[in-house]
Amino acid sequence: MANLWVTGDSWGVLDKELPHTHWVNYYAKHYKLENIYCLARQSISQDMINYMTHCVVKNIPWEGREEKWSNYDDHLIVFPTTPTRITFKQYWDLDNFKESHGPHNLHWHSGAHSQVKDHPWYTESREDQLSNLESENYTSLELSKNGNAKIVERFGAVHPEEFCDWRDTNHLNHIIKEVQTCKVYGRQQLRPYDEVVPKTYKYKAATREQVNHLDQERHLLYWQNIKEAL
Repeated sequence: MANLWVTGDSWGVLDKELPHTHWVNYYAKHYKLENIYCLARQSISQDMINYMTHCVVKNIPWEGREEKWSNYDDHLIVFPTTPTRITFKQYWDLDNFKESHGPHNLHWHSGAHSQVKDHPWYTESREDQLSNLESENYTSLELSKNGNAKIVERFGAVHPEEFCDWRDTNHLNHIIKEVQTCKVYGRQQLRPYDEVVPKTYKYKAATREQVNHLDQERHLLYWQNIKEAL
C-alpha cells in the first residue's frame, strides 16, 4: 500500500474544513496512493522542513508513528519556504530536542491558523510533553506581542546542539537525492501556481480562500494544468 507524504510550509497544509480539496489529493488519486500523511505547517522554517523530511524518509520512530516510508513505493512532495524564517527554542535554557521526537519537537500550533488540520500524530499531551522548538517568520516576530521576539533578540536563534545539522538550507538536497519519487513545489513539474495558471483565466464567483492560500476552484485548476507533465 503506497502513500503520499507531504512536508513544507503553508502551501502544503490541509484545511480543516476542506482537507480533501487540496490538489495533493488529486495527485494521490492519480498515482493510486492510499493515504496522505501531511507534516506541512504554516510559518515553518526551512531547517525544520529539512528535519521533518529527514525523519520521514529515514523512518525515525517518533511517538505514535507506526506508518513506514517505503522508498520504492511512497511519494514525497516538499514545499520549501523563504529563508527569513527561523527555528528557535521556546524555552531558551531547555534542551529537550531529540531526533526520535520527530514532529513533536516543534510547538505545532504556535504559528498555525485555527483552520489548519493537525498532522496525523498530533495530540495535546505529546505537544505539552515534548515540544520546545518554535518556527516563525522573523519579521512577524518583530510585530507580534507574544514574547517570542524578545527571546530571539536576547538569546539569538538558539538551537539545541543536535538540531544544527538541519540549519543548512541545502541539506534538503542531500536528503531527497536518495528518494525515488520526490517532487519539490517550485521546481520542474510542480511549478508555482502563478506560473502555471494562465493570467487570462476567468474565475467563477469567489469562494473561501483556504489556509493554503488557494480556494477549491484554484486547487482544481492548478492540478488540471500540471497533471499532464507528471
